[in-house]
Amino acid sequence: MPIGRQLAELEGSDTVVGDVFASSVTVSGTTAVVGTCVHAEFAGRAYVFEA
Repeated sequence: MPIGRQLAELEGSDTVVGDVFASSVTVSGTTAVVGTCVHAEFAGRAYVFEA
């Protein structure tokens, strides 16, 4: 029995295959910060999404 449904799909503005997008995620209220640990020669990057 499903307990929810997908409402949106998040994607970084410059992510590519292999970035490991969403390797870390935190949510506070209506803000989500999603990290990628491999982007740009392993420098990583964080993306902020607001609802």
